[in-house]
Amino acid sequence: MSGGMRSRARHCRVVLLAQALLIPILALHARASQDAGKQPAPAAREHNEHGIALARQGDRAGAVEEFRTAVKLQPDYAEAYYNLGMALEELGESEQATAALRSAVKIRPNSAVMHLGLALALAQRSDNDHALAEFRLAIRLDSNSASAHYNLGLLFVQMGRFPDAVAEFNEALRLDPLRVNARVSLGTALDSMRRPKDAIDTLHIAVHDAPDDPDAHYALAKVLWETNDQQGALDEFDATLKLKPDDEPARYNRARLLKEMGRDEDAATEMHQLQDLHQFRVGLSRVPKILDSAAEHLKEGKPDLALQETGEALKLWKDNPVAYYVAGRAWAQEGNAQSAVENLQHAIQLKPDYAEAYESLGQVLWRQGDESGSIDALDHAVKISPQIAENHYNRGLVAAQKGDDQRAIDEFEAALKIKPGYVDALLSLGLMYQTEKQYSLAITQFRRAIAVEPQSPQAHNNLGLAFLNDKEVKQAIRELRLSIQLKPDYAEAHYNLGLALQEDGAAQEANRQFQLARQLSGQ
Repeated sequence: MSGGMRSRARHCRVVLLAQALLIPILALHARASQDAGKQPAPAAREHNEHGIALARQGDRAGAVEEFRTAVKLQPDYAEAYYNLGMALEELGESEQATAALRSAVKIRPNSAVMHLGLALALAQRSDNDHALAEFRLAIRLDSNSASAHYNLGLLFVQMGRFPDAVAEFNEALRLDPLRVNARVSLGTALDSMRRPKDAIDTLHIAVHDAPDDPDAHYALAKVLWETNDQQGALDEFDATLKLKPDDEPARYNRARLLKEMGRDEDAATEMHQLQDLHQFRVGLSRVPKILDSAAEHLKEGKPDLALQETGEALKLWKDNPVAYYVAGRAWAQEGNAQSAVENLQHAIQLKPDYAEAYESLGQVLWRQGDESGSIDALDHAVKISPQIAENHYNRGLVAAQKGDDQRAIDEFEAALKIKPGYVDALLSLGLMYQTEKQYSLAITQFRRAIAVEPQSPQAHNNLGLAFLNDKEVKQAIRELRLSIQLKPDYAEAHYNLGLALQEDGAAQEANRQFQLARQLSGQ
């Protein structure tokens, strides 16, 4: 097999592994729960879900932190280990990724998904024998997984076992006839077995089924070139570059073909464009790390540094939606609402399904007083990513501030269905029930919040006030004293304690609490 063919096969596998971060992480909870032994603890699940959200935003380092916290809180949380492994793989931490995925497999030995994830990581490290064993286990557990058969075929290509690769690609296509990447890989494997006619026939089908797939055209171009069909090969290289102008291998091979055809001037022009493209891509490769650093600076409350880094990223990649999203959040931290809105809207223009950008835009617009714009943006966020609890929570906050109590309750409940330990949502839902004078329901929500965060002064204050409204004065006093013990300068808790003491007949002590509340609030 030629070096070019081997590189091509490896490229396919690496691309698939990169996609594995986003697709299985987001789909895993629903899929893996089928063979789950028990549900994760609310706090661990919350960190896992937050990690998923950060991964979708492009904050890979932040996602890793969240997944690590999830498995620390619940060491038998297989899904979180799986997500941790995939996120580490994206960061290039192959050894740590493999260790995390081994933990997932140990916890969930009968999950095809877990074995497939470990197999991909091992294949990435060229640990072919162990990768092969994991692929076979995944297929034994789920023989109808087209993805497992396809990836096993890629491993066989990497190992030079082309007949075995052909068998696996054919099985993947039997299970999923429209899986174009399997057909393209089948064509290249057939070509490596010196079966060019079969390869060309297969790749023509791939191009027919997916005329907008640049990989299919590129693979066909190479086989046609090998069979001396120079014009046919040139046409397919042209089709590749029309669909993917930054494809360096296609541009390089097109230049070589033009040289071979005696078109020296055209070949020289192509090589010059290739050199410019290469310099561009070298700069482009720096963008993810730059944006990871910008996201870290946002967490640290350093929006000025984040803006410097997003500016640098946009010089290298002018149409990067994540850079505009991070810049929008940084401008919001700076208090520049207009610049925040402009950057977030540009991120959405570049990526219309960018739920996180819609969510941030909704919050900024609400603070600006643009009620309808805020609601529209938050509704888009919920529609695009209904599985993200924060989207429902923010939509609920806006509904509450508008006085739409039932919509607020519905959104907070939706957020809690996704993240049962979401303290902010529990507190907000409790406040909504309190507004509706449904005090027993409010008490239930505040108690749930305290179960997750026992040291929350706000939760104890809210629970105390709910008890007071429900005429449970002694319990109200107890909770309000706890709140003040946790936060001695909590003016609202001192005031509420004064109300409870007054109701209990302790007028003198109540007055002292009212006086403290006034002092603490600067009145």
